[in-house]
Amino acid sequence: MDPTEKLTTRTVIQRDYAIIDPAGFCPTRVPGFEGCTVNIMASPGLGADFVHYLVHIPPGERAVLSPGPGAQTFAYVLDGEASARANANSWGLVRGGYVYAAPGDNLEIRNIVEGDLNLVVFRHRHRFGPGEAPWMIAGDIDGVDPDPREPGSFEQRRLLPDEPAFDLMINVLDFDPGDSHPFVENHHETHGLYMLEGGGRYFLGDGWYEVRAGDYVWMGHFVPQAFVCGDGGRTRYLYSKEANRDAELL
Repeated sequence: MDPTEKLTTRTVIQRDYAIIDPAGFCPTRVPGFEGCTVNIMASPGLGADFVHYLVHIPPGERAVLSPGPGAQTFAYVLDGEASARANANSWGLVRGGYVYAAPGDNLEIRNIVEGDLNLVVFRHRHRFGPGEAPWMIAGDIDGVDPDPREPGSFEQRRLLPDEPAFDLMINVLDFDPGDSHPFVENHHETHGLYMLEGGGRYFLGDGWYEVRAGDYVWMGHFVPQAFVCGDGGRTRYLYSKEANRDAELL
């Protein structure tokens, strides 16, 4: 058999967008994640201005996230059960649970059961606004009320407050079969999104691409974008987006 026949990938890398096929992930050693399996899904090397990780924490192990004074961290539990600690605060997290650590706050996440613990972790540079600084937040997706929904569109849950203190928007979108974005979007803010379940077709740049659970999608500034849910059931994805700040001059 010709080796080239089995060496295929669904990964697409373009100047201003990318679809990352998880079948090609290669673990990376990252300080603070000792004992964990870490895959960097997006970084400045891709063209993003953030770093997004897929993290597996074995039983009894932990991840210590120290973003530094100019960065902020968000972690979302894909499956498993975790104990999260930040400063004097602690939380229990299960599937769909999340925690946000403000700039300069250390965040420790430990696997407290014998099963697997898998996380999506977002690390973004923070741009302080004119008012107060952001604050720590923990919650569960099932406890977040959705925004009003337009027929045939999507259901959106906002995991961070829409407040001037926060320069980051992290949302979960739910689509039923046949639902879609109402139009092809084109905006300054960049995206990084992880497909939690389901699948469909994403319009990026000037073409349509199949995406499925476990895929990662990066969209740069002003790339045309839209999603249509497939027929196999509900689709859910988690994404980050810049918010509450003006564009920066170079």
